[in-house]
Formats: sequence, C-alpha cells, structure tokens
Amino acid sequence: MDDCFAKNPHEAFSVIKSLVPRINNEPRNTKILGRPGLLQWLLDLASEEERTRIVYQDLYMLLKPMISAHPSYIARNDSLDPSEASPVYYVPSNTLPQYADLWRRNEAEAGNFMANWYAGWAVQHANEFRKFWIVSLADERTKDEWKSRYRHLDVVQPIKYLWDEDNRQKGRPNANAGTK
Repeated sequence: MDDCFAKNPHEAFSVIKSLVPRINNEPRNTKILGRPGLLQWLLDLASEEERTRIVYQDLYMLLKPMISAHPSYIARNDSLDPSEASPVYYVPSNTLPQYADLWRRNEAEAGNFMANWYAGWAVQHANEFRKFWIVSLADERTKDEWKSRYRHLDVVQPIKYLWDEDNRQKGRPNANAGTK
C-alpha cells in the first residue's frame, strides 16, 4: 500500500479508517501490515508534501494509537516499531534496512518486494486470519502477476477495497464473490 500512501493519501486514509471499527470489534481477526518504519515514513511524507501534509498527519494519528496502546507494544531505542501482536504491524526498519533505499530507487520493485514479504507472512499466519488483501495502485499487469503468484491474496485498488468493505458492513454479499 506504499504506492497508495505516497500517491493517493486520501484513499489510503479512507482504507485505514474503514478498518478501525473492525480492529476495535475484532482485534484478533484484523491486522494492518505496512512497510518498514511506516510511522516515520508518514511523518517524512508530511514534511515533504505541503499540499497533503494534513492527511499524512491524520494517517499517523490514526495508526499510532493502535500501535502504542496495544499491551504488546515494544519501544525499541525510541523507535515506533510495534510487536507483531499489535493490530498494526510493520517490519522494524532494522529488519529490512535496505527497503527505504529500494523505495527511493524503484517504487515498483519495492512494491514487488513488499508483496513477496507479505505473501510469506500471510502463509505463516493463515491459521489466524481468513482473508489477506494487498491494497495497491499498481498497474493491472503487476496486480495480475501478484494474483497469479500469490493465490492466497486478494489484490485490489483502494476504491474496490472500500466498496467491498462497505458492502460487508451493510451485510450485502460481495458482487464478485466466487469469481476469479
């Protein structure tokens, strides 16, 4: 979802905000995963992007309490890396230190890297969660490659995710259920 945070932070905010009630109601069944150093990156984006500063600050303020209020929160050397038990988890920056440079050099390659990491994480946690999503602005070819490679993940645009989530909350069946 890095591409969504960077290119369309308003949709990213809407996606994250749509998950807050689910996290509050089903904390064991819902988790948001993100890039290494997610919170610091959002603050960096806020300082770089004048026109979207407020939405990046709002994203930060929406995510940080879900991390730091969790009983398993671990403050490591004043960093904001959460425990994997937190409803919001991102890989600690020191675990994948090369990721930030990869993102700066090639966003598409960084997206592939994180999709691969997330796919592996999803396999390891398949017994804990029923559905795994990648919400991305990636082009159709890339999304099709991810869908083909990672059949256990649903890869969607933010607007599609929001539509599906709205239908779920209203108890309407997903129009695309059972289709490939």
